[in-house]
Order: sequence, then structure tokens, then C-alpha cells
Amino acid sequence: MTETVARPINVTKGHHVRHFLELPPPRRRLRLPSVRRTLTVAIPCAVLALAAVLALLFVPTPGSASAADYGPGFDNSDNGGNGRIGAYRFEGRNVYCLEPLRDRPIGATNAAGDVGPSELGVPARDLAAVNWAISTYGQSDDPIIASAVAMFVWSIVAADELASAGAGDDGRLVRVPEPFRADVRNTLATLRHEAALVTLAGEASLHGELDVRFDPDDWGTGTVSLTASDAASTATVTIDGAVFVGDGAERAAETVEQPGAPGFGAPGAPSGSPGLGAGDDGAGLTGTGGAGGDDLSGSDLGDGDDAPTGDDAPIGGGSPSGDGSGVTATLRPGESAPFRVEGDRVVGEALTVRATGTLMSETNAWRPALASFETPGAQLLGGEGGTDRPEVEIAGEATLASPTFEPVISTEVESSDLRIGDPFVDLWSAAVPGGAWLRDETGAYAAVTVTGIVYGPFDTMPQRSSDPPANAPVAATLTAVLGGGDADPTTGPVRVSTAELGTPIVAERAGYYVWVVSIESGSQPGTSPLPEGYAWHDDFGVPSEIAHVSPEPEPTPAPTPPPSETTPPATTPAETPSPEPPSAEPDTPAPPIAEPEVPTAPDGGDDESSLAATGGVGDLNWVAIAGVGAVAVGCIIAAAAIKRADARVDRRREAARR
Repeated sequence: MTETVARPINVTKGHHVRHFLELPPPRRRLRLPSVRRTLTVAIPCAVLALAAVLALLFVPTPGSASAADYGPGFDNSDNGGNGRIGAYRFEGRNVYCLEPLRDRPIGATNAAGDVGPSELGVPARDLAAVNWAISTYGQSDDPIIASAVAMFVWSIVAADELASAGAGDDGRLVRVPEPFRADVRNTLATLRHEAALVTLAGEASLHGELDVRFDPDDWGTGTVSLTASDAASTATVTIDGAVFVGDGAERAAETVEQPGAPGFGAPGAPSGSPGLGAGDDGAGLTGTGGAGGDDLSGSDLGDGDDAPTGDDAPIGGGSPSGDGSGVTATLRPGESAPFRVEGDRVVGEALTVRATGTLMSETNAWRPALASFETPGAQLLGGEGGTDRPEVEIAGEATLASPTFEPVISTEVESSDLRIGDPFVDLWSAAVPGGAWLRDETGAYAAVTVTGIVYGPFDTMPQRSSDPPANAPVAATLTAVLGGGDADPTTGPVRVSTAELGTPIVAERAGYYVWVVSIESGSQPGTSPLPEGYAWHDDFGVPSEIAHVSPEPEPTPAPTPPPSETTPPATTPAETPSPEPPSAEPDTPAPPIAEPEVPTAPDGGDDESSLAATGGVGDLNWVAIAGVGAVAVGCIIAAAAIKRADARVDRRREAARR
């Protein structure tokens, strides 16, 4: 409602009249609290309040109680009011009643720590079996299995209590509905059978060893084998000085299963399981000719591949380079893992391969304890008490003595058919029987000087023998250095040719030539990588090392040309002018002109038969032949002239008639 205020107003003519106007009252200014100030105070308070609520909801105070609830099992509604049997649930795990004659533990339940044999009054081995049953079968959600576990637990930790109440297995089995009693009874029997196999923590005896052995027939390879007292154990093995190859383990033992839950799938039950030659410094050929004996120098032999490939490359798993090799393997007792030494032989160095590992039993050793949970005025609950797995450190090693280095060379001529002037070319392939090419401390392949001698010529095919014949002719001698760099000399053949020597040597005489190659420690420059006194050469007369030089063919004589004779040029008789025909009457025909006859051979034969009868063309005189030709030409010319004369006579007669 609007408040009215009276105000005096002066009116004209001096009259003073009071009149009231209705005016609104003056506004009062209200002071409202600042929005910014309100938010500054309200927001922190709200955050603190929310944090307090979350702390109360999600961060329980140590020792605070949680409610236990019913787990898998059977209750009054299932068995006609005979009571509860099975598991309870506490913080997501199945736990079991340890005091079956007391009230149910539904309410505020607290973790009360572990209880052992002394608290429960049972032997340690029996309590370990209870721990095993609750930790494995007991975590099933199947009410049949949970009921069997509850009966197993009661029969051990509450045997006296139940006996005093006259409630044995049959007394508790009435809590299971009739259709499931046989299954519960069978599961309980399985539990008691497997409980006898449970290992008690602290009593497990575990020991083993690793056996490292080199293969005497394959240098640098071997196996690591595991032996152990517990068949259900594994070892993770690390190798030093070599790498495991293949799949890392050649299975040789059957898997041994620990007691589990056959048929029920109980948690915690384990199941069974190209060129030889030069390095960076270059390798050269040197040699001498069979006659002169001068020193010669040659060209490089070239580099080979730097690394093994194919079957020689490591395989397996775990290599930093990703090539499939590895330094770890997992073994079971009776199994072995193959290995190979990395790299090749090193001068004067013995090789040691050492294997170490941790052997761990896959059979759990069960602690004689249970986790306990208390509910005021109700049954004590028992849960999983934990396990111990025995483990022990094991090791083994083997040493391979400093290797011997005895290289050999196999050769084959590039071509077994040569000609005079061709060089002698051989293909050399190096090998180290039972091993690899020696490497020095820097990793470079050892340099070995190899000598090749070409014997010949021989008139007949040489016969094979261990040594060349005495006084066998020598066509050429050359040397080549194999190795000395990063290229493996055993990775492929190298071509060696006498044409590449400083002064090339070629075949000068026909015959058979034979290569013989040798390696000797005494011919090595400097410190020899070869064993002292080592000398090797291949046999003389090996068929693959023989080349035959064919003789040059005899020159074919040029044919003798016939004697040259001068034939006089044919003369052409001068043309005889046609005589004027005698004047006669126009109607009188001119006498015919006889055609010249061409002589023919008698009896219709030809000229050749006539010539043959007189001895042949070769017996005629060349001058007579030329004369006959000239006469024939003259006759032909005369006949042509007569024809032309006849034509003129005919034209004149025709003109006289007109």
C-alpha cells in the first residue's frame, strides 16, 4: 500500500489552502551482500564438506568393521529348515565358519589377523590342508563345492566340538538338499584324498643343477640341461658367452601337475604345460713362371660376406638385434636348451660358457595358518592363509679349450679345355673341418698364405698320387693371402688366375697341367696363426684340378693357281659392202642367197662328247679355240649383211613397179 504525505500548496488570491497530494515515499537503499564475497566463502566450505563425505564413504578407518554376507551354499529355504552350510562372503572372498555351533556371523565383522595351530588346537600339517582347501576349491561359486569345503573345514578345526554334539559328517550332510548330497559326499572324498598330498611350507626340499656341455662333433655348440629334485619345478636360465638357439628348450619331460581341482576348475590349481679372401688391407697373388723364376705380384682376391646366413644364423627369442637369438630359456627337469658360441675362434683364447638360473617349485607349499575374521558374539571366520614357493639359485659352466686352427683348400679348374696362350685359372674354396676360420683379438679373420703350383705339361693324363712325381715340370707358382680382414674366407670360392700376376703366365705348350695347393705354417709371414709344424697339401692328379691344353692346328696349304697365258683379242672382219644386184626385169625374182650352215656334231652328238672323244677340253689349243670363235662371229656378221642387202633389193623392185 502506498503511503500518502501531506504537503501545503499556495493558491492564488492570497488564499492559503492545504491540499493533500498522494506521492510515493522516498526509496530506502538496501545493502545486499557481495556475490563475490559469498562465493569466496561458500565454495571452499562445499569442497571441504564433500571431501569429508567421501572420506567417510571410501576411506574406512583402520580396524573398522565390514558386514559379512552369505556366500555359495544351502540354507533353511533349500533344506527344509535344517540350517546353514557353505561359505560366507567378506570383502569379495569366500570365508568359512570355524565354530559351527555358534551364531551366524552376520553383522559388523573385523579382520583379526592370522591364527595358527596353537590358536585352533590342530596340527600344522592339518591346518595347512585347511588353508589349501579354502584357497583353491573354497573360492568356487558352486554351492556343492562350497558345502563340501565347509564340511572338510569343520572336520579338522571343529572335530571335537562336533563330536561332543554328536554331529559328524552325516549330521551336517542333512543341511544339503537330498538331490545334491551324493555330489557333496564325492567332492568331500576328493578333498580328503588330495589334502594328503599338500606340501607344508618349510618342509619342501628343493635342489637342482645345470649341466653345460659342448658338442664334441660340432665346435662351439652345446646344450644346457636341468636336473631337479622336484619334477613340478621350472628354472629360468641365463647364459653367458653364447646364445640359445631354436625354441630355447627341447622338451624331454612330461609336465607334472600339483594337486588341484579336477573336474571343478578350482582357482589356483595349476595345469601341465660369397668370397674367400682379402680383408681391408687387400690380399695379393705372387708367383713365378716355370722357366724364369722371377717374383711376380698380383691383384686382390676380393671380399666375401661379413656374416653367416641361413642355417648358421642364430635363431630363437630375445636378441637385442632382433635376429631371433636369446640369452634366456625356461627349462623343466629333464629338458635341455641348445646353444652356440657367438663369433668365431680367437687366437689363444679358451671359451667358457656359464649358465645361471633360479629354480622354483610350481608346487605351492601351504602355510599352517588362516586369516581370521571376528564378529561380536558370533562364529569366527577363516580365510586364505597364503603359500610359500620354494626356490633355489643354480649354476653350471663348461670350458672349451683353446681351439686348433687347421684350414684346408679344395680347388677346381675353371675350364678343363685350354688353348695355347690361355691363362691357368683355378677356383679355391677354404674350409676349417669341424670349426670356423680363426679370428684374432681385434675380431679380424686370421691371414693365411696359400701356395698354388701348376705342374705340366704332361703328354698323358696324370695319375692321382699323394705327391707330385719327381722332377715334374712346373709351369707356374703363385701365392695368395686368404683372410686378414673383416671378410670370412670360408663363405665362397675365389678365382685365382695366372693372368692376374704382375707378369702374366699363359700356356705355351700343349699337354696336361695339374694344380696342387698347399698351406704350411713355416711359409707364413710374421706370427703364424697355424699350429706349429702344420703342413697340408692336396693330392697330385685330382681330376677336378687337371686342364688340357690343345695343340695349335697345322696350317692348311694354299691351292696352286693354273699358269697364266695371253689370249689374243678376237678380230672382227670388216663389213663387206653388199654388191648391187644386177638389173633385171621387175618380175624376175632374185636368186636366193644361201644361209651359212652351222656345223653340228656327227651322229647328233654334242661338242662335249666330241671333245671327250679327242681327249677333252683340256687338250685343245687355246689359239685354235680363239680362231673358231672369230670365224663364228664373222659368219654371223656376214649373214646379217646379206639380209640387209636383200631388203634393199626388195625395196628397189617395189619402187620400179610403181
